Amino acid sequence: MIRKSRLVRSLLVSLAVFLILGAFAQVDSKKASASGDVYSPNRAFAQVDSTKVSVSDQVYSPDKSAKAAATAPEGYMEVDWEPTPNAYWQSTSPLGAQLVTPENSTATNHKYFIASKLFSREDLPLGSIIEIDPGYQYRPDGWISINPPQAGSTRPGNVTKEKVVVDKNWWGDYQYRGFNIAVVGGTTDIRQIWQEIVPHFRIYVPSDGESNDGGDHNDGKPAFKLLAIGNSFSEDAFTYLQSMAKADGVDIKVGILYIGGSALSEHWMNASQNRAAYSYMEYKDGVKHTSDGATIDRILKSDDWDYVSLQQASHFSGIPSTYDPYLQNLENYVKTRVPNAEMLVHQTWAYEKGSSHYGFIRFQGDPDVMFNQVSEAYKLAAKKLGNVKVIPSGLAMQNARTNELFDPIKGGKSLFRDGYHANYIHGRYLLAAVWYEALTANSISENRFRPAGISDEELAVLKQEAHKAVVDYTSEPADLDLKDDLNGLLWYEGEDYYEKRPPNEEPVAILMSGERFDIRVDDLKLFGNGSYEIGVLAAGSRTTYEIELNGKSVGTLKRDASGSAMSDVTMTFLNDQEVTLKKGDIITIIAPEEDDKQVVVDEHWWGDYQYRGFNIAVEGNTQDIREIWQDVASHFRIYVPSERDNHALIEMDWEPTPNAYWQSTSPLGAQLITPENSTATNHKYFIASKLFSREDLPFGSIIEIDPGYQYRPDGWISINPPKAGPTRPGNVTSGSGGSGWVDAVVLKNRSLGDPDPTEPGEQPGGEQPGLKSVYQLIDRFILNEELSPALATMVRNDIRQAERHLEAGRISQYVKMLEDSLKHLDLNGHGQHSVSERAFEALTRDIRTLISMHKN
Repeated sequence: MIRKSRLVRSLLVSLAVFLILGAFAQVDSKKASASGDVYSPNRAFAQVDSTKVSVSDQVYSPDKSAKAAATAPEGYMEVDWEPTPNAYWQSTSPLGAQLVTPENSTATNHKYFIASKLFSREDLPLGSIIEIDPGYQYRPDGWISINPPQAGSTRPGNVTKEKVVVDKNWWGDYQYRGFNIAVVGGTTDIRQIWQEIVPHFRIYVPSDGESNDGGDHNDGKPAFKLLAIGNSFSEDAFTYLQSMAKADGVDIKVGILYIGGSALSEHWMNASQNRAAYSYMEYKDGVKHTSDGATIDRILKSDDWDYVSLQQASHFSGIPSTYDPYLQNLENYVKTRVPNAEMLVHQTWAYEKGSSHYGFIRFQGDPDVMFNQVSEAYKLAAKKLGNVKVIPSGLAMQNARTNELFDPIKGGKSLFRDGYHANYIHGRYLLAAVWYEALTANSISENRFRPAGISDEELAVLKQEAHKAVVDYTSEPADLDLKDDLNGLLWYEGEDYYEKRPPNEEPVAILMSGERFDIRVDDLKLFGNGSYEIGVLAAGSRTTYEIELNGKSVGTLKRDASGSAMSDVTMTFLNDQEVTLKKGDIITIIAPEEDDKQVVVDEHWWGDYQYRGFNIAVEGNTQDIREIWQDVASHFRIYVPSERDNHALIEMDWEPTPNAYWQSTSPLGAQLITPENSTATNHKYFIASKLFSREDLPFGSIIEIDPGYQYRPDGWISINPPKAGPTRPGNVTSGSGGSGWVDAVVLKNRSLGDPDPTEPGEQPGGEQPGLKSVYQLIDRFILNEELSPALATMVRNDIRQAERHLEAGRISQYVKMLEDSLKHLDLNGHGQHSVSERAFEALTRDIRTLISMHKN
């Protein structure tokens, strides 16, 4: 591999500076031709005035303040890429393969870019080197043909990697490519400073005119160095990779930071806390060497890695919400330690049909369903990282298993060893072949490496499927309805279930809002105490699941707090009566229907507090947000009832203060904790709000937080003198996960009576006139100023939720919400004179009538 070197420029640099400060030579329009192909020579930049610069003699530094261009590496020469300011290439433009400029376009973004000449494959042979300095970027736009113009399947993304070696994969189907150079972000007007930016982008081609594959032919070091932060799926993919490369004369370094079954959330926790939790695997001459006690930080800094791969745990890979914010956090963490490394996303694969993996139930036990979910989730993940390369291991496994040689149903060999891991020979060979061809652009068909146990016929199919996966992979998303996880559940069987239970926070089933999940009693076993138990991963405190038996409501399971102990869970049976289970019964768990982003302020929310202040952070509160605090602040919002418009809510200014937080248990009392008054080191993770009184946040106010962020609503009973509440409030998120499993006795195997006296057919459903009349009364009393907007918002919210329960036939929940509305009217309204006597009597009368209709 040609290594990048930096040498001090000779006095020629100074001479070039003085020459360039003079009049710039006009561009010869014939120079615009791309290798003689049919192409208009007077392309847009030929009409640009004398500000057009020709970069000559591979030296260009119009201003001593600009970073001088580096000397070409040994065996290379720098090429003139013919910069054109105030212009750019766009393969999707109707202009075709023509520069977009102010003269031929009404766009307003020309000022951000400098365009290069158009390069053909002959202009940039294999082995050419493209360099960009930190703080700058380029987009290598491209066309399959320019006469007529035909763009590629997708427009390339922006590149900030300092060094890229041109290989077969870089060219792909493109025959022509042009570069758009800009300051990182592409939003800085560079028309006045474009000459200073030009030296920060450089192109070198082999000086002997021969292609160079970018391999190690000069210094005896690996052609590239690849590190995976992963688990056993990474080990499956990398086991044969170094040996495969050696067979083609390519030396590569392969390392894995390994924790079995680890998810992105665990990797981020380990990185942010610098935990020595990993086994580090490195392959030397095809043999794996393992050492324990490694940290991500130490291994990243141990070498100048060319590639770093990230992946989600296989059982979470098809659930997009499990990636956030951990994937982006990890990428940022890696980039601060190895800024020149290219990030990769490793696409995992679907399990084998009949797999016993507990996570398979999320995907209906169907490999096709799982693959579709996994494939789309990784496309979304790659897009969030800036359209980074996806290694399509999952696609190769999915396609290869359809060949009869690897279809056990048809007598073939399985590509799996246990239903989810790749088998040690054929599966691991296929995965390594995908990685090898994706990273080296060398054809796997000519590779001579073959593990023992693979026949000629099997080898041909595996090579074919690896190549096909790399060539056919597309980043374009399919039209799939991807499920985000709101709540999860898992049931345990047998008295030794503590030994069998999976790791924490790994639910077997993912439930969306209002979704139902059935458990067959025939599949369960009793515990020694004569009960059945399930574990629930709730989306937040006070999350309530409805429990049905054979289609009839029997009670609710409510997570009362943020802890994971039995005391934090309440199982409520209708009429306080437990039920009998028998063979053939179906237990149904129903996730709540709610907007998890919102919290409505009511008497329960205020409790004994008289003052509350918010601490806002990225979820997990371990990310330094001092540089991005304005963006983080936009993800937290507070709305209060309008004093002018009784029907409206208005967003309020919560006065964010970065690098500070509230802590009711602090000896400072009700005072912001900042670097000026505290020796703590965690200020950088938080933004604090102003301090709110009950008057500032009246009943009916709404608090919103977006997914990936959290807030803690700290509070005091009084602030003069400061008096905190009995417990400090927990963090609030938008429902992207819970704090752990909770074991709750759901149904016992003994009867204490009929849990629901209502006979089938007697439960009313659908919209009732009484609900409409309550809505009408609320509107009327607001207009007459007999009901405050704040109280009206609370009661409307109760009625709206009751209506949803009624439509779904959940009578007990319907009644409960109506009873809550009465409490709000009585405690928060009538007692505080925010509702007139006439309005109070009319509303409570109608609501009590609705309750009695469904209780009797």
